[in-house]
Amino acid sequence: MADVEAKKEIIKNAIRGIPDFPHKGILFWDVTTIMLNHQAFQYSIDLFAEQYKDKKIDVVAGRCKGNGSKHRGNAEAMLGWGR
Repeated sequence: MADVEAKKEIIKNAIRGIPDFPHKGILFWDVTTIMLNHQAFQYSIDLFAEQYKDKKIDVVAGRCKGNGSKHRGNAEAMLGWGR
């Protein structure tokens, strides 16, 4: 299995940069492209879950906009939150 830095590099390489969006001079980072790369998507969930695995969290409440809910849901399942 890849170490943390190798996982971060795979995630970083899976994120698409869109120059001049929405305005000239802005570089928009499109993180939805992570979901096109199974390994990067899994690593992003793994690294997120690793940060919270030893915390005493029973449930996560609130609303995640966009694609954050996909990561949250997978991390919740891995960590056993909300059961």
